[in-house]
Amino acid sequence: MGAVEAGLETRYGERHDGLVNVDRHLIRPMISEEEIRATVHHLAEDIYRRYDGQRPVLVAVLNGARTFRDALADDLRTGDSATGRNPMVFDTDELHVSSYDGQVSTHSLTLRQDLARGISNRPVIVAEDIIDTGGTLAWIKNHLATKGPQSLAFCVLLDKFERREAEFADFAVDFRGFMIKNKFVVGYGLDCDGLFRELPFIGEYMGSASDWKNILRLLASYLNLFQKRTDVGRAG
Repeated sequence: MGAVEAGLETRYGERHDGLVNVDRHLIRPMISEEEIRATVHHLAEDIYRRYDGQRPVLVAVLNGARTFRDALADDLRTGDSATGRNPMVFDTDELHVSSYDGQVSTHSLTLRQDLARGISNRPVIVAEDIIDTGGTLAWIKNHLATKGPQSLAFCVLLDKFERREAEFADFAVDFRGFMIKNKFVVGYGLDCDGLFRELPFIGEYMGSASDWKNILRLLASYLNLFQKRTDVGRAG
């Protein structure tokens, strides 16, 4: 079965203008809090349709995917009276595999935390914040397969497909939120050296605000905003 893609109208989020200064770091917003919330809801609907009547295990890949997994879990537990979706019964667990060094994805994988519960003969859904090369999720798939799950599916919020390495090109993403370009993104659980996980939106990390190139970007952003407000005032 092909991946279910939610929120396609905002796949690249490039219509957002301006930069955000967060603790002297510049971030260019790409996907808003509202867009994320709507996409999580669509993904929950798709998961419910596939697993209704079952009791899956919803696994978060730490640390980044905890925010995404928890939002999915809340939506699934709540249900949706408008669509007739009942609250879903499931279990949660967590897995921590380290592959990043700051902003760079390394090829060295370390299992820092394994699942706390057994998943033999259980349907398992792995929630991940982002897939790029595909190496980490392929490793997780092989690792979890040794535990004898009934089925194994992957739900990712962001897919940086153009970064996929050839050996993982056929890796199947079952539920997908947004396709994004090859940019380093932060927010909504995604970090840069431990920073910005708590941001409610997702944006491209541009670097330090003190960098002269970013100072020029920030000035251009302010000028663009000023021009837009001036045009609106004239039109009024």
